[in-house]
Amino acid sequence: MPLLTLERSLVLVVDFQARLTPAIAESEARLDAARKALAAARLLGAPIVATEQNPRASGRPSRSARRERPRAGENDLFLSRGAGLRGGGPRGRDIVLMGAETHVCVLQSALELRAQGRRVCVLADAVGSRRAADREAGLARMAREGVEILTAEMAIFEWLRSCEAPLFREAMKWVR
Repeated sequence: MPLLTLERSLVLVVDFQARLTPAIAESEARLDAARKALAAARLLGAPIVATEQNPRASGRPSRSARRERPRAGENDLFLSRGAGLRGGGPRGRDIVLMGAETHVCVLQSALELRAQGRRVCVLADAVGSRRAADREAGLARMAREGVEILTAEMAIFEWLRSCEAPLFREAMKWVR
């Protein structure tokens, strides 16, 4: 597969919600990776879309997740069907996906987007589930279904391409 490009990428954040996030295994590490990727995406100009599954029950986005992401659209399904991803332009052909829970909303969103013919790259360090086994099973299934497994830093460096990129130095503060 080719490297990610800013021209084709859209970042999709799924369900980092206040009531759910504390129950996620290694939640702070997952949120740190998500914040890193979101800050770099915003700096580099990649569009960001967020969804919330049943916010009345699960709560609004956690305060730390809200800092770097846009206001979310509500979603009563377990997948982010059509979450601002319509249109035939190049942006959004490559979906960079993060969120919770890996084996439910993230998995179903990834598979739905793959079925639409999109390239989906899930950031393994920025997705989580309450149980580690569920996270691992979700990542394994996505990989079997053709979803690419990356990390936040991999995505950032692919977007930058080179240390000669105009915003390279500024983006590096999110890598360290």
